[in-house]
Amino acid sequence: MNDTAREALSAMLFADTSTPLDDVVRRCRANPVHLEGALLWRDGQADALCSAAGPLVLWPEQGGFALLAADLHALVRDASLPDSGLILHLPATIRGMPLVRIAADAFRPWLSYGVGLRALIVPEGVEEISDGSLSPLCFECAALPSTLARFGLRMVRWSKLTRYPDAVEYLVDPGSATLFAEDGSLYSHDGETLIAHAYPYGERIEIRQGVRRIREDAFLHTPHPPRRIVCPDSLEAAPDGIDPALLWV
Repeated sequence: MNDTAREALSAMLFADTSTPLDDVVRRCRANPVHLEGALLWRDGQADALCSAAGPLVLWPEQGGFALLAADLHALVRDASLPDSGLILHLPATIRGMPLVRIAADAFRPWLSYGVGLRALIVPEGVEEISDGSLSPLCFECAALPSTLARFGLRMVRWSKLTRYPDAVEYLVDPGSATLFAEDGSLYSHDGETLIAHAYPYGERIEIRQGVRRIREDAFLHTPHPPRRIVCPDSLEAAPDGIDPALLWV
């Protein structure tokens, strides 16, 4: 791998266990990763960074590129990094075109098993995170862009995670017209749908006032689920997967 590719990798994946997450996200937002033509193409052939043999597989589609696969094992190995406390900062553009979608199998378990992310930084320009794409991935924080129109289902069963996180929280760019985050939990912009609840849960959790629906993947299937979920009067529907005995209104 050439020096340009190594420099790009160091901006995409790096270890940081001490900087406050808000500062990490702010720094990444101010310094987006751009994968340029010289990096991706050489003599008409795909460079290893973005070929089926490399750590990233990207595919052109309408409006930009989709991330089809990310080999976190290869990224960690090539950058000589530890397997935890990592920041994964996905590229904002590829040959001048935005990354617009994260495909359903982008983080396959066998490509990410045992790798722990402190933060996943999804860049501005991404419009869709497909169903299941983040399900196997172990991250403590996901920072989502203002451009994200769809956050797909993340059905997580503890035994299927690539590593076990101590905590999970979400941050959303304040310019988003689709989503917002509060106390680490992810909601629809109108506040009526709880999309993903922050983890860990504790013995008792309270759903914020105004929530009308709880999405079926809002809670991780962990060995330590909440013993009581206090719901607001506004709640109209809860998923079948939640034990009704846990719900208090």
